[in-house]
Amino acid sequence: IRGSRDFSTVAEYMQLVGAVRDALNAGKPAPLLAVIARGSFMMGNDGQAEERPVHRVTLAYDFAMSVYEVSQSEFQLYCHRAGKTCPQHPWTRSDDPVVEVSWHDARDYARWLSGATHERYRLPTEAEWEYAARAGQTGLYPSGSSLSPTDAYFSMGATLTAPAPRSMPFNANAWHLMHMVGNVREWVADVWSPSFSGAPADGSARQQGEPAIRVVRGGCYADPAIRLRLTTREPLAADTRDRCTGIRLVREIP
Repeated sequence: IRGSRDFSTVAEYMQLVGAVRDALNAGKPAPLLAVIARGSFMMGNDGQAEERPVHRVTLAYDFAMSVYEVSQSEFQLYCHRAGKTCPQHPWTRSDDPVVEVSWHDARDYARWLSGATHERYRLPTEAEWEYAARAGQTGLYPSGSSLSPTDAYFSMGATLTAPAPRSMPFNANAWHLMHMVGNVREWVADVWSPSFSGAPADGSARQQGEPAIRVVRGGCYADPAIRLRLTTREPLAADTRDRCTGIRLVREIP
C-alpha cells in the first residue's frame, strides 16, 4: 500500500479530518465530503500548450468535495432508485471506483443525489478541481517537481490493470482528498478548450465550445507519472465510457 496511514473506519477518518456527509431521503449515507475553503491560486502550467497561460483564479466561496471517487455501490444505489441500467463493471468489489460512466451519467447521478439529499450536488468545475487537487501546492505534482509513490496509485513500471478500492485508503492530499491524481480520472463540468486563453477567473465552468467534448482531470491507474501532473487536462467525448474514467462531485455550501 502506498502512503503513510490507513484508517480502520470511515468514522475514524471523518473525526480526524472534519469530513461530513449528507443523508439520502431513504436513510442511506451520501458520499463522504471534505470542506474546501475559499481562496486564490495560479492555475495551469506554461510548459504545455493546453495548460497555458498560467492565470490567477479566485474562488470567493467555500465548497465541499467528495473525499473519494464515487464507488460502484454508491452508483448502483442510484441506478436502483432511479430505474437506470448500471454499466457493466470490469471489477467486482463494491468499493472500487465506478467506471464505464459517461459525462452524462455523471451529471445525472449528481442531479439525482441533489434530489435525494435536498442539497446541491454537481460536477466540479475545472478550476475547482485543480484548486482542490493542488491543496495549496504550487508544483506540478503533490510533492513538488516529481511524483512520489505516496502521491498517487499509478503505473510506475508495469502497467496496472485496475484501480485501488476504497478499502485501501491512501494517497490523501493535504486537504484530505483521496486519489486526486491517479486511480481513475474524473469528469469535470467544463466544455473542452485547447488552452486556458479566455478561461473564467472566478472558478466557474467554461461553457463556450463544443458541448460534445468535455474535460477529464487527474489521470488514471494505467498512466505513467508524466500524465499525472496536477495541471494535466484531457479532452474526452461526453458519451465515452471506459475503464479509466469515473466521478468525483462537488456539493455547494449555501
